[in-house]
Amino acid sequence: MDKLIKNGLIIEDRWTIISPGPTVLPSNFYVLPLAQWKHHACAHDSHNKSVGFWLMPDENIDKTAHIDRAKIIAVYFPSLTDGRGFSMGRLLRERYGLAGN
Repeated sequence: MDKLIKNGLIIEDRWTIISPGPTVLPSNFYVLPLAQWKHHACAHDSHNKSVGFWLMPDENIDKTAHIDRAKIIAVYFPSLTDGRGFSMGRLLRERYGLAGN
């Protein structure tokens, strides 16, 4: 199983990354592309699921994203030398008040 670093600890990664396009969603712990998240955001409120979204480093977040409903927000890094993901993380912390917990 994959690992994540959370609060300085190495933990099991229980999240499934969903690719763009039609797909069968797992019952819990999945991360959708932003466009799919925005399309299904209302449905996330009515289900007891752990669902979040992932961002490409050049995507724009707006009020229709309902980021306060996401259990997780992931940022895609196309390469190890692409620093735009760090800029996205800073934007999420400073503009939207996310702490990264």
